[in-house]
Amino acid sequence: MEASMPAPQAALRSLLVVALLGTVGLAGCFTDDAAPGATSAAQTAQSMLDNPPGADVKPTGKTKEFNLYLHRMRHVLYPGASMNMWGFSLSDDPNSAQFPGPTLRVTEGDKVVVRFLSTVAGFNHTLHFHGQHVPWDMDGVPYVTQEPVEPGEEFVYTFIAKPAGTYWYHCHVDAQHHIDMGMYGAFIVDPQDRSTEPRYDDDFVLMLDDMDRFHLEGGDTNVNNTPQSGDPFDYEAWARRQAQDTYNRNAVIQENAGSKARPTRNWYPVTYAPFTVSYNTYLINGAAFPYTEPIVVKEGETVRLRLINAGNTFFAMHLHGHHFLVTHKDGIALNSPYWADTVFIGPSERYDVYVKLNNPGPWDFHDHAATHTQNDNIFPGGAMMMFVYEGFEDLAMGHGHAHGGSSQKIKLPATGSSGDYIRWYAET
Repeated sequence: MEASMPAPQAALRSLLVVALLGTVGLAGCFTDDAAPGATSAAQTAQSMLDNPPGADVKPTGKTKEFNLYLHRMRHVLYPGASMNMWGFSLSDDPNSAQFPGPTLRVTEGDKVVVRFLSTVAGFNHTLHFHGQHVPWDMDGVPYVTQEPVEPGEEFVYTFIAKPAGTYWYHCHVDAQHHIDMGMYGAFIVDPQDRSTEPRYDDDFVLMLDDMDRFHLEGGDTNVNNTPQSGDPFDYEAWARRQAQDTYNRNAVIQENAGSKARPTRNWYPVTYAPFTVSYNTYLINGAAFPYTEPIVVKEGETVRLRLINAGNTFFAMHLHGHHFLVTHKDGIALNSPYWADTVFIGPSERYDVYVKLNNPGPWDFHDHAATHTQNDNIFPGGAMMMFVYEGFEDLAMGHGHAHGGSSQKIKLPATGSSGDYIRWYAET
């Protein structure tokens, strides 16, 4: 017969057994709880992979055709700042060229036909419909999916629009240079069933961009485009840029001197001229404040803003007096929309945000990177505009000090809204 264990030791042994059993039990509980969660996440990811954006699109049977021309143009960015650029148009009239290019709007499942015709001598181009699931030979990558379009030639892009959302088109040849010259525009694909998206009363396309406004295309002189800051060091930088572009981009100089200093690359069909920029101008829909067009809205309604970063720097867009409801990223609806008062947008990113118009007044809408709200290093300017409720237009014009402004009503269909805007400043 075994000797009995002393009472204190027996009690301790019992406690250890209970603790061990409890630990095992808890481990079992944690395992049982964690496994379903992990499985659920994997199942969700697998379901998303099995049904990528645009996979279940049914053709509408409709065809949307566009003739998209490229022309040389001269464009005013803000008072005293103009540039030689390239602009798109739906017409063969060079005077109709615009920057950014016209918004092309279709419905998901439409057959899209874009006839691209270039009239710009000395350069070739392609079109890329960024984010669209096009056939490979419609992708616009030069010397890979197609030969670039030479001046006077035509290329027809044909594809089914998918997926729905906010997208953009741009040149893919020497992309930084050609996009900075103005070769981009919005491409909006509406869903077949509008009830799949939150309701809105109006929507606005806002294309954000950065630019070196002292760039010389082809070595041509830009008239009335000198620094306005009064800082002599700005003039030094300006003079250096003029000399740099004149050397690198003037055909006569390159033929005699530049080409010898820049050997031809043997691993690509073309050796492009260097494009070394210093971004000093920030734009919304091709203009810097005070030439940015105000968004005029009505109390009680809901508007959708389609923010597209066509530039090479980051923007942090902020609207005073309101919060954004962020609903889409790069055209795709978010499973969990979220509130934000500042939206950080990287190059080529797109965000769709909704604003409930419940706080009447004239409100500032701007990039919160403060250097982006200057013209020639002087505030205000750049990526800044006014978000104005009806009835507050006069306040938005500066309490009667409109700086030469005009109350002329104009329409800007390229920005994506059918409503009127107010040109509240005019060049003097």
